Amino acid sequence: MELLRNDDTGATRGAGEAHLRADSRLLETLHDAVILLEPDQRIRFWNDSAVRLYGWTADEVRGRAIADVLRTEFPASAASSANLAHAVEQAGRLRTQLVQYARYGKRIEVESVATALRGADGRLTGFLVAHRDVTESRSRTTRTLPWRSPICSPSTGIMWTWRTAGRRRFG
Repeated sequence: MELLRNDDTGATRGAGEAHLRADSRLLETLHDAVILLEPDQRIRFWNDSAVRLYGWTADEVRGRAIADVLRTEFPASAASSANLAHAVEQAGRLRTQLVQYARYGKRIEVESVATALRGADGRLTGFLVAHRDVTESRSRTTRTLPWRSPICSPSTGIMWTWRTAGRRRFG
């Protein structure tokens, strides 16, 4: 994808710009928030799903450091945006869970997949990052659901859970 290439030659700039427009239209169709970062972690591209998730328009975030925009809470293993970027650069691709904050302070838990982008010479040209909002699914799995409440048998006094009863009865 031309959008993901860093061609500064100028010789193919006209054709490259046409490919850039086509590639950005493709990225706009994705459900996940897609963010293209420069090597210094400044935002180069921000799709419509990122606008819906975070509340910032592409024009408002373009050129800004992603850490300043999303106020990311990093896992202890990364501890900072620079450490996480270094890990992605070394591994080539990294999947992690992050906590970020939308424009008006809403806390969002995301599954993040970041890929290091390299030019033909192997030099780092940026990062392609996809964020999927997992806030609701994570809160559902941490809540105790009513059907998982224990059951007490009055005749035996034995406490059962649905999982225990299912295992006893079915296998």
